[in-house]
Amino acid sequence: MGCSDGGREALMEAQRYPDDFNGISAGAPAAYFTVQNSFYHGWNVVANQRADGSAILLKNRLALLHQIVLAHCPTASGVNDGVLANPFACHFSKNWLNTCSASATDKSACFTEEEIGVIDKLYQGARDAAGHQFAVGGLIIGSELRWPLPETAQGASSSAMMALPALQYVLTADGKKSDITLARFGFDQAHFQQLKTLAPLYNATDANLKPFAAAGGKLILWHGLADDSINPTGTLAYYREVVQQLGAQRAAQMSKLFLLPGVGHCGGGEGNDQIDLLTPLMAWVEHQQAPQQLLTGKAKAEAAPQALPAAEKPQNAEQAASVQMHGMQRPSSPVAPAVEAMRATRPVYAYPYIAVYNGKGDPLQAKNYHAVLGNYPSVLMGEPIRQLITSNTPSQKSP
Repeated sequence: MGCSDGGREALMEAQRYPDDFNGISAGAPAAYFTVQNSFYHGWNVVANQRADGSAILLKNRLALLHQIVLAHCPTASGVNDGVLANPFACHFSKNWLNTCSASATDKSACFTEEEIGVIDKLYQGARDAAGHQFAVGGLIIGSELRWPLPETAQGASSSAMMALPALQYVLTADGKKSDITLARFGFDQAHFQQLKTLAPLYNATDANLKPFAAAGGKLILWHGLADDSINPTGTLAYYREVVQQLGAQRAAQMSKLFLLPGVGHCGGGEGNDQIDLLTPLMAWVEHQQAPQQLLTGKAKAEAAPQALPAAEKPQNAEQAASVQMHGMQRPSSPVAPAVEAMRATRPVYAYPYIAVYNGKGDPLQAKNYHAVLGNYPSVLMGEPIRQLITSNTPSQKSP
């Protein structure tokens, strides 16, 4: 079981070492590692900068943007709770936003033309002038409250802290390049091709899970639908490719995808982020009971991270970025913590179904929901990204 980079490692086990585990749970996997830590996070920085390097759109503008999005995107769950059950069914339009006049001093209900341009680029994701897409989507609609933007025009963002070290020290095949800057990194096909060299090593996008299926393996994929750090579009695209490779029936016998509405990166967010993945995985592996739904909950009180000893606190920008993206690590414990009281529960059905309120009963109780086929678009990614799934896959013995 793993989430984020742990989700990437979990997928690597299924892809490269299919006999290691009978059951695997991969959450919010950083499967497209080479493009996520370059084009995806790098674009979040560069698309938001003026020529002098100052940031245009700041964190204090995101609450307004999120409010406008909710006014235009139906929740699809039958409950007006501000959580999008299927953000893929809603598409941003610049026409939603009021443009501030040049002389406006009160911008509490409008955005400048400069800000609107940035917002549009961030939703679109990294692409060149010819329209080639180099990331698995941009920031997903509904995730606005967690967008990795700086607080001040000269401030740093978590996206910058993720992308820059990766480009300088990890992703290039010809060694360290400490002189690389995001401003000089070209968001074009030439740079995309350069990063493909190490894609078979770093990425976990091999959709041929036939050996894992033949070994009797079971895979639960899951992703929060308000994840700003790793776009759930990539996980959905990967799962669809697995279905294409294995066929719908065989794929369903060994893999399930669960998309958690309103949940951030590996947890948090406005949606129900409390979930037990081990119990359904064990039931599937040990008793052949395939999970058709998961029960999710929202704790009555958000747990505050426990303080770390001084020696374990972030000491530099890279460590701070890790805390920003993955949360503060908690001290280890040999036993599971006590189950928290839940103020809300709701089922999450296996893709492509979503949970819809029955229309009566308490909407905070899971028993009052039923499954409805979701409206998912057929095309979610550009051809350069698709090539990362269908080519350059590693052998089982890759390092």
